Amino acid sequence: KQILVGTGNGHIFETLIEAKENFFVPGKEKYFKQVYQVKDSKAITGLEFERFPNDQNKCLIVATTRNRIHQFVGMMNNGFEPIFQSYEKHPSFREIPSGKYEIRGELHFLNITQGKYQPVAKGFAWLADPGIFYGGFSFGNQKTGDTVTVDTTLLQWEALKLSNSSLTQGAISLALTEFHFLLLYPDYCQAVSSISEKIMWVHKFPEFVENQMIGLSLDPRTNIIFAYSSK
Repeated sequence: KQILVGTGNGHIFETLIEAKENFFVPGKEKYFKQVYQVKDSKAITGLEFERFPNDQNKCLIVATTRNRIHQFVGMMNNGFEPIFQSYEKHPSFREIPSGKYEIRGELHFLNITQGKYQPVAKGFAWLADPGIFYGGFSFGNQKTGDTVTVDTTLLQWEALKLSNSSLTQGAISLALTEFHFLLLYPDYCQAVSSISEKIMWVHKFPEFVENQMIGLSLDPRTNIIFAYSSK
């Protein structure tokens, strides 16, 4: 199946990699072609796509840069390129103000499995400069230029600072569950309710990994979240 790759200068590429026994041998991709470039040429910090539940040929693609979230809706035809072509002259994005913290940015979809059916993206969370921009999805009869996101909210970093402490930076990584945001900082991790926006718990890391934390990763099969460091 095709995959999308975002670059540091705002390009989006499509490629196809076949899974075989010698999958990790270099040069196994069948092609690698550019399908879009964001107009401000800023780095792509997040890139996800989801097929419409009622039409598997229709696709939603979401791409983020430092302060913009782009939505692309359209029909796939042997790849993603036809979807992006519809947005060349009239890009569709929402811009949020830059915050005082420079966040490297992450975008995550919340995929929920319903019985034996394929997981369906119910919402998203975007780690942005001023805070966490999040919301839900409403898949319907949208066409090119229409939005699929609903009930979007910006949860600012200042609302998440710990008591009796000053916030010196935003989170460096994010994991998304059905009811919580798990946020990683250089020396601690916190869980925040996506319903009440309240801090539910905080875990301090041992001194030997303080300021060495790099990111969070969610295993979608087991729902286990891993925190990893440089040590």
